[in-house]
Amino acid sequence: MILFQYLNKLTKPLLLITIVLLPTLSWAKTLNIVVGLDRPPYIYQENNSGYELELLSQVITLMGYDVSYIYVPYGRTQLLLSEPDIDAITTMTIDTEPKRERLTDTYVTYHNSVVSLAESELEINQLSDLKYIGVISFHNAKSLLGKEYHDAVINNPDYIEIPQQQSQVKLFLQDRVHCIVIDKNIFQHLFKQLKIDIPVVVHNIFPPTEYQMAFKDPKLVSAFNKHLADFKTSRQYKQLQHKYLAEPL
Repeated sequence: MILFQYLNKLTKPLLLITIVLLPTLSWAKTLNIVVGLDRPPYIYQENNSGYELELLSQVITLMGYDVSYIYVPYGRTQLLLSEPDIDAITTMTIDTEPKRERLTDTYVTYHNSVVSLAESELEINQLSDLKYIGVISFHNAKSLLGKEYHDAVINNPDYIEIPQQQSQVKLFLQDRVHCIVIDKNIFQHLFKQLKIDIPVVVHNIFPPTEYQMAFKDPKLVSAFNKHLADFKTSRQYKQLQHKYLAEPL
């Protein structure tokens, strides 16, 4: 009886300690997030790094979750939110995810432009100028860059979309097409990486493209928005921009 009373006194504080420590010891849930393929400097698939992925990782950590990235060619990503093991999809807009309650605030902005070789002396002042020249762009660009762009290239027999952006730049530099439609930061990164010194002209005829996250669970949207806003006021956010972007947003 005395031994039982002693053990009872001993186990009560241990039980309390265990209850206090349980939240600390428990593992955070992992969110499975679908992202596009390699898109330096925004996405480096090999080590889950780059401006876009590191920003998302920081925000999701602030939300109290771990994250696992699933890499899929961009044109297929919109179809995956219905899959049972997928929690969210990146680079979405109201055109690709009509359920507004699933969409977050803008988390990344791409600045697309048309780039041509200076020696070609092309006059490209509006999107309709792309109707009759060879154009290469990223996969699903027709759906993402607005109706005017869609209408300009939809019947162009010399219009190409491919998912690998390094391949896009190589084809452009090989003079296989007249121009490339690409984000400025991506082009500058790849152009520098290829170590090719060829004069080009950047035609700024696109407005910025703002992208949102789409969460399967709308309850996660408000949490993401709150922590995204907090992160954007931090020193880490400015450091991240200057680390990866030639033209910080």
